[in-house]
Amino acid sequence: MKPKSWLLLVTFFLAVLLLMAGTASGQDEYSNPGALLDLGRGARPMGMGGAFIGLADDENAVYYNPAALGFLDEFGVTTLWSPQFGFLDYGGIGFARKYVGLSTSALYSGSIAVPNEFGADTGTSFSYLSGNGVLGFGFPLLSQLSLGGKARYYYSHLTLDSSEDGYGWSVDPAIIAKGENFGLGIMVENALTGGLVYGSNHREELERKLRAGISFSSRIDRRMKLNVLADLEAPLDSVAEANYELITPHLGIELWLSGVGVRAGYNGRALTVGSSLEITNLRLDWALSAYQSGLTETHRVSLIYRF
Repeated sequence: MKPKSWLLLVTFFLAVLLLMAGTASGQDEYSNPGALLDLGRGARPMGMGGAFIGLADDENAVYYNPAALGFLDEFGVTTLWSPQFGFLDYGGIGFARKYVGLSTSALYSGSIAVPNEFGADTGTSFSYLSGNGVLGFGFPLLSQLSLGGKARYYYSHLTLDSSEDGYGWSVDPAIIAKGENFGLGIMVENALTGGLVYGSNHREELERKLRAGISFSSRIDRRMKLNVLADLEAPLDSVAEANYELITPHLGIELWLSGVGVRAGYNGRALTVGSSLEITNLRLDWALSAYQSGLTETHRVSLIYRF
């Protein structure tokens, strides 16, 4: 790509980000029953607004598009940590290799004091713990086409009333097609699901979603590479028809110069930025999400080591 061409592309993308940041779109991420049980993976995708399904070229594919595991060449272990909203801790660990990957995460509140009606400490406290495990797989059908999916298990626990512990599961099929400079991915989240079932036999359904994304990659020169990504996410109704009035966009852009990466994005609720430093087999990723709704900004750090 000529320098003027990629400069125009970057300028256009940044203009779109600024325009979308001033508008409200999509759904509230935390209004769905399973939202706090699954906050995503990896700082790199977060830094690009969560847009990753059409690229999925590293260990984060386990979560974002497991079909892409069929194209992985190395075995990698990944960890993440992210303070959420100033009072929750979110972390996880996983691994991925060609064809298969496993990832787990947990959200923990720590001890929270229970005050009386006057705000005084009662000596009673509680804590909240939730998380999920993901098993993903992907198998190439052709040199540029791979099918896959992931199975997820959810749990939640509140120490005040363990009889109300919740459990659930879901299965998400996925597909990805990759060319020399582009990628196209599709995944149906919660295509099969048992919902979330609590101790009182109360049941909450997990929302089915269609997610599709495209990526474009170009080498500006020998050491510099540009990735531009766009995902669209829409809820599916009972007959698997998408509600296009509730589409959530995820946009991302990433620039690599040797072992240093910088990125920015938009996820329908927040502007995001991120960076990476890669030294031989080790990569450190960082991301920041700045919410428009007044929520505390969220940082995420992840570490990947490849064998």
